[in-house]
Amino acid sequence: MKTVQTAKFVSISKRLWKSNIRKYTKLLVITGLLLVVTAITTSVQPLLIQQVFDKVFKQHDHYYLVLVPLAIIVLFTIQGFTLYFSNFLMGKFTNSMIADMRKQLFTHVMENEVEFYSKNDSGSLLARIVAETPYVTVAVANFFNAWCRQFITAVGLFAVMLYQSVELTLVSLVAFSVAVLPLKRVTTRLKKLHRQINDKNAFLNSRVIESLSGIRTVKAFRKESFEVDKISNYIDDVDIFSTKTMMVAYITAPLMLVLGGFSVAFVIWFGSNELIAGRMTEGNLVAFISALMMFTRPVRSLSSSGGIMVKGFVAAERYFEMLDTTPKFISRDHGDALSVTRGDVVFEQVGFRYPNGTQAIKDVSIHFAAGKKTALVGHSGSGKSTIFNLIMKFYEPTEGRILIDGQSLAKASINSARDSLAIVSQDIFIFDASALDNIGYGREGATEEEIIAAAKAARCHEFIMQLPEGYKTTLGFAGESLSGGQKQRIAIARAFLRNAPILLMDEATSALDPKTEADLQESLDELSRDRTTIVIAHRLSTVINADHMVLMHEGGVAATGTHASLLAESPLYRNHFGI
Repeated sequence: MKTVQTAKFVSISKRLWKSNIRKYTKLLVITGLLLVVTAITTSVQPLLIQQVFDKVFKQHDHYYLVLVPLAIIVLFTIQGFTLYFSNFLMGKFTNSMIADMRKQLFTHVMENEVEFYSKNDSGSLLARIVAETPYVTVAVANFFNAWCRQFITAVGLFAVMLYQSVELTLVSLVAFSVAVLPLKRVTTRLKKLHRQINDKNAFLNSRVIESLSGIRTVKAFRKESFEVDKISNYIDDVDIFSTKTMMVAYITAPLMLVLGGFSVAFVIWFGSNELIAGRMTEGNLVAFISALMMFTRPVRSLSSSGGIMVKGFVAAERYFEMLDTTPKFISRDHGDALSVTRGDVVFEQVGFRYPNGTQAIKDVSIHFAAGKKTALVGHSGSGKSTIFNLIMKFYEPTEGRILIDGQSLAKASINSARDSLAIVSQDIFIFDASALDNIGYGREGATEEEIIAAAKAARCHEFIMQLPEGYKTTLGFAGESLSGGQKQRIAIARAFLRNAPILLMDEATSALDPKTEADLQESLDELSRDRTTIVIAHRLSTVINADHMVLMHEGGVAATGTHASLLAESPLYRNHFGI
């Protein structure tokens, strides 16, 4: 087990070096050299103390009376200089590394498809991107500080101790060696606790995001106290595990302190006997005790840094676990470039099961004719949204195939497939950006004139111009300053701007009142003209003028035809619309 853990630590350390640290080699070398100088200046201080006792106090040497104070000033000046710049450079390194890791992780998360987000909640992703990446960099910085400064300081002081007395040095080491076994146990326990507390924090993030996202529902049902109690329980859970972690992590420093106290006490007793017997000078003994007391500091630092290293190692594990969730597609440009001119979409005996095994649709064959409007109707759960998800390449069919202008959608790259699509969904998201930027989200590089033209076509120009700063007005998080109907008109403007050959509309006017819907229908008709339009709607008024109707039922196609033919021939169709 120990071999496996060591191998894993080495593997993650190598990977971290190659992917995140190596490019900062020059900066780290300079920082390391500064830390080495700091360590050396610390290590020689006991020797200066020895000279004070032997040359100044005992021999009254005026030369050393001037030399030693000057040497101390020089040493401390050098130490202050190197300490400042090494801390500054290490801070620069950690900040840059945090930024790199966050960018890398966020980019990877964005590259994944819908299936990935169904398995990873937003709280967990937020925790790994924002909260946990600093743990890794702090551990790396602590490693360089520990081994470039503390370790070298400890080695230098150990050399001074050996120089003063081999016997006292060996006696002192016995006390420190006693701490090895409990420190190993502490490290193992800490790793388990840090992984648990990271999971707890991620879960807490998810629940807080959930409560804030549903604040209108919380307020409407007067559930503030319920949410406070629920989140408080999760916070208490994190607090309990944090306390457990601290109880374990903080035991190393006092353990080393106590052992160091025993060691110093014994050295004073043993060394005093050596002094009385004439085998040591006062300078030797004071220098040794000074070196020993200074030696306990880097040793305590090295031992207590184990908790920081473990915390960083666990965070690095979780970081690479996320990066190793390979996207289903190699890249968004991987595959054939889909060339869409007409927008003819054909489903041939398509079936699909979600990753959890649920059968969403089966044996579905539909022809969405180029330039025509096809309406998908049916009760919730009949498979309408799954058809949209498959066209958007959010998922791949488990049976059958989908063709666009005779080309296999499965072989097409994600980018080229989605470039041919525009969607207006009932789940509208408005970004915390200006109205101009929100509509411009529909097509990268669109000019302001094109964005305004799209807004006018979607009938949202008028209300945007009434905003405090017009198109430059920030719409707030999730569009809090807009009504539901205004949000949907922004979404329709995005679709106008995108100007794609295939248009998908999922309950596109569900948030609009009948009058507003009627006013907007002319724009929707204009948007649909000469495009392959696929509409999901529960309102008959929305789809009654469709060229073709497809009635979905229990994951299959129950009937197809025009509104008139289905009204005459299909009891299920009549029942669906309550006719």
